[in-house]
Amino acid sequence: MRELLREKVLFAVGVLLVTTLSCYGEHVAVDADKIMASTGLDIDKEKLMRSEILVFERGDQERLDSEIAVDMLLYLNAPYEAVLKELHRGENQLSDYAYATAVKVDDLKDPSPYFKRLTFSLKEHDEVERLLSYKEGDSFNLSDEEIKRLHELTKKFDAKEKVAEAFMREVLSARLQAYHEKGVQSIASYDHGDKVKVSKDLKTGSQDLQILATWFDYFYKDFLHYPSVKDKHYKHKFYWIKDAMDERPVFILKHQMVHEQPGATVIAERQFYISQGLDALQVEIICMPYREGTILGLGAQTFTGKVAGFGSFVAHKIGRMQMEKQLKPMFVNMQRKFVRR
Repeated sequence: MRELLREKVLFAVGVLLVTTLSCYGEHVAVDADKIMASTGLDIDKEKLMRSEILVFERGDQERLDSEIAVDMLLYLNAPYEAVLKELHRGENQLSDYAYATAVKVDDLKDPSPYFKRLTFSLKEHDEVERLLSYKEGDSFNLSDEEIKRLHELTKKFDAKEKVAEAFMREVLSARLQAYHEKGVQSIASYDHGDKVKVSKDLKTGSQDLQILATWFDYFYKDFLHYPSVKDKHYKHKFYWIKDAMDERPVFILKHQMVHEQPGATVIAERQFYISQGLDALQVEIICMPYREGTILGLGAQTFTGKVAGFGSFVAHKIGRMQMEKQLKPMFVNMQRKFVRR
């Protein structure tokens, strides 16, 4: 859980005292102070205006035993356009893992060529061995059919690394195509002994995106019901990512939906497949002009069976602390770039 929890769900705050967002051709008034008041959070405005990073544990939004939620807020005395540019520049923040990479997928009808760069190095041999010997449990997030396919491929290649690479390429390509065609409902359940229904978790967890639902209703509905998107002006980006989690390689499929305007930018992100460690992750970010500068709100809503069950209160507490630890560097980098001490 430690490595990959750095980009995350919406803590929707921020606006010029009043700004407008255009959705479906309609203009919706958005008031920063009303949004902040609607969260029910105790926001220290003095610390906020001093560009201190505000962190909020959102146990109240953890509807599921497997869910962890944390929000963050940062005000920067810097132009909105500059902050937004920096935000986009870091949209795929990777760890310092030697083999970390992020690849943008543009052709969703035939994404397989984009996975040619997916490889396992010789130094990742232990992970290859772990994968090829996998039959059940929570070491990997795989469906019944994917596990069967894994063992079929072992008969086609002599080199173990080639088996592992061919298998992960197939899994990522198939899951990406399915999501693009049918959205969240297409996400195949993981076989961890019991079925882990990621699609159900994401749908249930989405009910707690109260700020989006209230203030950015059209965007919220389109994100929820992708690919049935009514507004064709959104930017959609798809990536496959390799990074590390718990000192092991992890592969991720990510969908990012962006609505950018002069008065506000809303970003919704869904990591709808994570090969191990976490079950899924939803991210929403709001970046808006506020007073003389810009306000940036970000939070994380992630799902993992590792915090459910006995001792879940303590596990959730530790999970939120880990999320904060991984989220803060992004905000610290923003401070270093835009804040003069």
